[in-house]
Amino acid sequence: MANYQTYHACIEACLRCASICNYCASSCTQEEDVKMMANCIRMDMECAAICFAAAQLMSLGSNKSKEMCRICADM
Repeated sequence: MANYQTYHACIEACLRCASICNYCASSCTQEEDVKMMANCIRMDMECAAICFAAAQLMSLGSNKSKEMCRICADM
């Protein structure tokens, strides 16, 4: 089980990414044609969810952290 310090920079990057994705999704809802932005909003929400999940697993020292981070990077 890796300690928190091992993943600290990556955890911070994932949390920052999740926050930015949430901000982007929220901003998209303010667009005049929200329906046109639906795919962008969905992708933002998916990205935020996976980034947050990766940060959580790393914080927990999970054996699945690297696997989740690969999925996160792929998204």
